[in-house]
Amino acid sequence: MNRGPLGEVARGLEARGFKFFLPLLPPSGEQGRVQPLFPSYLFVFCNLSEIMADALQWLPGLRRIVGFAGKPAVVPSEAIDLMVQELAEIEAAGGLLKHHFKPGDTVVIAGKGHEQGQEFENGRKIPFDDREVAREHLRATAGSAA
Repeated sequence: MNRGPLGEVARGLEARGFKFFLPLLPPSGEQGRVQPLFPSYLFVFCNLSEIMADALQWLPGLRRIVGFAGKPAVVPSEAIDLMVQELAEIEAAGGLLKHHFKPGDTVVIAGKGHEQGQEFENGRKIPFDDREVAREHLRATAGSAA
């Protein structure tokens, strides 16, 4: 398990019987360390009508619970399933692709990179920005380019 605040939160959730999802990228680069897909974030599976957010709020290492208008944010199960699927595909491909980009290089994001969310069949929409995902990927793999 990860050391540091994220690992501390995960251990605290586990000790309290909460199920959670910590999306991890497979080892890459020379150091071959597993890295969180979203540094400082993990997803907790719980029924908010049965527990108080305060039960989660005071976990050692927890910075805050992401929310809107004072209520914890709900991530659709479809989004979690998609992450699981994508991470399995990345692992099957041997990890993230390496890049040789340098600061200032132009990167083209094809598709619907201008949209600020993902929409699902049932009409739910979650925030998502292709540009931010690309930036995070470039940052994460910058030191591991061959």
